[in-house]
Amino acid sequence: MSLSRGPFLSLRGCWTLVWLACFLGAALPALAAFRAQDPRLLWLWVPSGALLYLLGSRCIVRPTKELLTWAQTPLDAAPPTFPRLHLLSVELVDHTQNLVSLVQQLWANEESLRDQYEQITRRERQIDALFRAARILGEGQEPSVWFRLLGSFLGERFDLLGADLYLHDPRQNRLVRRACWARAQDLYDDMEVLPLTGISSVCTQAFRTGEIQNVGTVESCPFYLPGNDTTRSQLSLPLYHWGKPLGVLNLESATPNAFPEEDSLFYQGLAELTSQEMDNLLHHEGQQAHIVQALTGLARAVELRDPYTGQHQERVAGLAVQLGENLGLPWPQVQDLKTAALLHDIGKIGIADTLLLKPAGLNPQEFQQVRTHAEKGAELLQNLRFLENCLAGVRHHHERWDGNGYPDGLRGEDIPLMARIIALADSYDAMTTQRVYRTPRTPKEALSEIRRCAGKQFDPRLARQFCSLMESQSAPHPHGVFS
Repeated sequence: MSLSRGPFLSLRGCWTLVWLACFLGAALPALAAFRAQDPRLLWLWVPSGALLYLLGSRCIVRPTKELLTWAQTPLDAAPPTFPRLHLLSVELVDHTQNLVSLVQQLWANEESLRDQYEQITRRERQIDALFRAARILGEGQEPSVWFRLLGSFLGERFDLLGADLYLHDPRQNRLVRRACWARAQDLYDDMEVLPLTGISSVCTQAFRTGEIQNVGTVESCPFYLPGNDTTRSQLSLPLYHWGKPLGVLNLESATPNAFPEEDSLFYQGLAELTSQEMDNLLHHEGQQAHIVQALTGLARAVELRDPYTGQHQERVAGLAVQLGENLGLPWPQVQDLKTAALLHDIGKIGIADTLLLKPAGLNPQEFQQVRTHAEKGAELLQNLRFLENCLAGVRHHHERWDGNGYPDGLRGEDIPLMARIIALADSYDAMTTQRVYRTPRTPKEALSEIRRCAGKQFDPRLARQFCSLMESQSAPHPHGVFS
């Protein structure tokens, strides 16, 4: 498209008006002057007018006409009469076009820089969040402690309803919840165990595939397993360390699409940090398990001194675990319960054989010595920090509901739950096995005695549940479900 220099010079007749105005403006006053001085000079106006006309035509009209012609000439046409002015005009247009291109380029660069800035800012937030998560995981606390801290941190970042940490139980091919966090108490669900066979869920899908499962809307997910009515989106991170499957970190939110894909770097980093911590934890717990095995062997040595009490600790542990699971205790508490039950009589190492194997009844002084085994067992284990949750079961498994037990005479709910469970399992096994000082009772007789002593020796609620559990199975598993 051609560019003109504007319509203001497009009237070709304006040069005539200009010339007439100039001529009349100069000639008429001169003629009047000549006439006033000497009328004979009037004849001079004819040659004077002709001369002025020639000069005006040469010096005024022609340039004006050329200027009008140049004004109507397109910029991209051949150079007009004024080449310098034309060149300046062309340069001005070129500079204008270059300026427009430069502005457009700057605008595009500004948008690109804005996108890059947003990406850098997002990565910076992700890295900062990973550092905070690493500090929480690196504090070396119990999983239940650091997971609450981690859950609170993630809850603020993603507006979470809750978070769960599941560990793989290879013996029974399932995921067992090791720790959990919820924004409110009523948001806890009862999914302590997730079988890896049968019905699929988001967590089991993440564990099987080894891929992050980011469910933006749970209603559209074919393998979503309802656990909380307010959950709208879910993120399950598989935990692997050196190719070894460890478990799943599960996050749930009440907001749809709460876990943006742009944060995938953070998800991967969080999964790696948690996997590393869980691998360290499992390794540490493996070492602790060796210590527990050594202590269990020590406690078994006590049983070997009495042929009538062989495998008593394993049977008590199996019964205690069954009751604990029946009560719905979390997996970590069940594990502590099992360990405490295995070691509940370890203090008998300090009791003389003459008392443990005495066929006749004990006198009050001897009975008082035997009673000290509960305290001695707790003292033996108290320096092992990882067993601190088991000490209550070892020390207080001979307390009574009515407060007449030992060593501290605790009463009712003041007796730790772990100790109340072990007391039932210990008494049931003691009554149904041969002892040096009496013959065994039948399971039915033992359960009848437990019912009779409910509210006196035993927690009445636990006693009823224990009896129902034993009566529901003809032969309870002697080793529990985790052995």
